Amino acid sequence: MEGTRICHDNQAVPFKERADVTFACAGGYPKDVSLYQGCKCYDPADVTTKPGGIIIAIMEASDLYEPPEYLGSFKYDNEQDMEKALRENFSIPFFVAFNLFCMTHRYTIYLVTKKENFEAIRKTNQIPCATVAEAWEKAQAQLKREGKKDYTLNLIPHCGGVIAEEPGK
Repeated sequence: MEGTRICHDNQAVPFKERADVTFACAGGYPKDVSLYQGCKCYDPADVTTKPGGIIIAIMEASDLYEPPEYLGSFKYDNEQDMEKALRENFSIPFFVAFNLFCMTHRYTIYLVTKKENFEAIRKTNQIPCATVAEAWEKAQAQLKREGKKDYTLNLIPHCGGVIAEEPGK
């Protein structure tokens, strides 16, 4: 418990409110060497984004296919089938993939990454973008379609090293 308290004290970053859009960066190499490693950016974004909101994740993922089991887990049509398979064949990479799969059904996730990753990223139910500017343009167009003129943003530049602390906790 003492170790947990120390980690919390060192890494907790408070935020004011859940936002319509969260920019979430894994934190650069080696934290974003693969999609599996870069997934560290999704959990803080999950805590800081309104349900149904937009996450703009940023990671290079130069070694996208490691471990193979992770990316290979995105072959299910729905959460129930994926959860059943996960329970039958549990592994950490499969569980991390399941977490992202569920998030892509709660949020729109634009992933800024290398163009050669785009085809594989589409299989994860994320929308690949080549630049942050492109992702932001797509997010703004989505917000406009949703009738949102006044929206909020959260920025998390080093998601792999922070604990997003909800207001009042």
